[in-house]
Amino acid sequence: MNVDEIINLCDSQCVIFDTSVIIDYIRILLRKNHERKRNILSRIFNQCSRKAITTLIYEEILAGSDEDVQLQQFLSDFMILPFDIDEAIFASRLEKQIRNKGLKPKGENWRIDLFISAFAYTQRCYILTKDEDFTKMLNCEKLDEVEYYVCRS
Repeated sequence: MNVDEIINLCDSQCVIFDTSVIIDYIRILLRKNHERKRNILSRIFNQCSRKAITTLIYEEILAGSDEDVQLQQFLSDFMILPFDIDEAIFASRLEKQIRNKGLKPKGENWRIDLFISAFAYTQRCYILTKDEDFTKMLNCEKLDEVEYYVCRS
């Protein structure tokens, strides 16, 4: 998948921007180098009309920053998906599938990724992520121009 395809996808489908992509974008905006990557991410962020985050992603981003007001303003451009019983039920099924396959998620935040995957399934959204753990839970395709994945259930 290429950048134009993800932007076109964003016109017709909800795309959840994972914490890893949002943090990467913010860091790149603050640096002078990585111009190519900054241009690619800026296109995606600015041209994606149906971009979303979950309440869990919202919390993760705010918890990692001292600038809550600026971040909240930045995050207001995203549709915010709340966690409810449908996501909890699907997350429990997905976790059982992962265990039955013998896969071992890594890191302390893998359960958040599990819930984000549940959002993608129940809300019929795609996920744009830098995190390889999603490839264990969803069908993911690498983005050609940058080291991100586009995942769906």
